[in-house]
Amino acid sequence: MISHPLTASGHSATRWRMPIVPEDYDRRALTQEERWALEQSVVQPADTSSKQAIAVRKMLLRLSRPIADIYQLRHQGHSASAESAVQRIMRGEMLRRGNTFWDWSPGAWMETLCPSVPLFHARYGPKKGLRVTIMDAAYLLGEVTDLRAIGIGGEVSGCARVYFGEHLLSEQCQRALDLVAGDQGLGYTAGSQSFQQLRRCLSTIFLLNRSPYLEELSEEVIRDAGKDHEEIRSISHRVIVGLQQLGLFPPRPMAPLDRPRCFDSSGMAPEWFAWCQAWYDQAVDLTTRIREEYMYTLLATGRWLHEQVPAIRTPEQWVLPHSVVENSDFSPTRLTALETLLILEKQGSDHSPHIKQRGVVWPFMSSYSCSWSASSSSLWRCFGVLTGSLFCLPPQEEGPSAAGSPVC
Repeated sequence: MISHPLTASGHSATRWRMPIVPEDYDRRALTQEERWALEQSVVQPADTSSKQAIAVRKMLLRLSRPIADIYQLRHQGHSASAESAVQRIMRGEMLRRGNTFWDWSPGAWMETLCPSVPLFHARYGPKKGLRVTIMDAAYLLGEVTDLRAIGIGGEVSGCARVYFGEHLLSEQCQRALDLVAGDQGLGYTAGSQSFQQLRRCLSTIFLLNRSPYLEELSEEVIRDAGKDHEEIRSISHRVIVGLQQLGLFPPRPMAPLDRPRCFDSSGMAPEWFAWCQAWYDQAVDLTTRIREEYMYTLLATGRWLHEQVPAIRTPEQWVLPHSVVENSDFSPTRLTALETLLILEKQGSDHSPHIKQRGVVWPFMSSYSCSWSASSSSLWRCFGVLTGSLFCLPPQEEGPSAAGSPVC
């Protein structure tokens, strides 16, 4: 029996109710008559219209009806012929185990689903739609909440759509995106790709919480969703920050999502290192590897500036007071790194042929024997990090610094 889910306006008073719930069915233990009927059904009599076949189906009706409802919920009348294959698998497993699926443990459901799709196909056949339907049954009838061990990841968005409804799922995902992106958000990108990434992340979180409402989430569930998945871990941090902004979570400092790294603060201005460390701690939308690559480039740039232009102690002070930009309409007297990038982009240059030195040597134009000075790509990447982040981080307070020693 498929029940009607609550509307969005009613979620604050009543916890989410799944479209199919075990309480709506007869969950008695397997009877001797049903055991005999299971044995007969597995034989698959050629004449399905015989009196015995009809009697067998009638005896197993209370066990067949929940699976039929599960199949209808996902497929909505399409591929109806495959339902008999799902019923056959379930009947065979009930006969083998000697009990109804109502009495299966989570481990029994996992064993039936197999650890992977190829193993499932090898056991039951490669017909499409069988495994995901039994996955639905495990979640809705068996109340097995965490199916990540058998690879629900590839089906997570579809499962969330089936259980919670497309309209409500999209509505909640859009609410979360509005909290962290756009002009009123926290500065994250608000494109279609970001929405799909956020949807996959929230689908996992909603499934683990068995509810599609942001108001019913807990930090524990959100963190659990990302513990073994780097993309979800990164995006889930944004969700937590967004829910803090909404007032659903207390606005307290969050624990780091991965192990803190120690970086060498020697050879640069303390203010530069403090800015870099703040950027590293907050740039959680990047993978760990990319974030560390950027961090090392920023630190190398800070050491070069400390040696060559010690007056520059923070990124916003990084200007080119004596640079000349040829063939441009921009004033050459005082250009920031961002302005120079914009000029070069307008002129269609990936490097620096239009810039002549008159006092300050840029690292990627110098002949100093830095390990990264031979290529402009590292500094170009550094400028991207700096110009994209200068106005996103709070100013760093000056204070004593243990320069020359690793800082965690």
